[in-house]
Amino acid sequence: MSAENELSELLEDYPKIYIDILDLVKEAKPALRWLKKPRMQLLGMTPLSMLKKDPKQVEDLIYRIKTGDFS
Repeated sequence: MSAENELSELLEDYPKIYIDILDLVKEAKPALRWLKKPRMQLLGMTPLSMLKKDPKQVEDLIYRIKTGDFS
């Protein structure tokens, strides 16, 4: 399965996050790595696992990164 297909499948239920993550990192492979790596801003959870609990937190994190808000 290609990275593009995997990313599309993983984020099928989250079209806004799909668009935002590709806007942020530009390619599917880095987007997949970002989604699968634990993030301190998500209390050590991966963005992918946080999507199941609270997708708004992932949206907020992407927004903060895009706008340079690293607080």
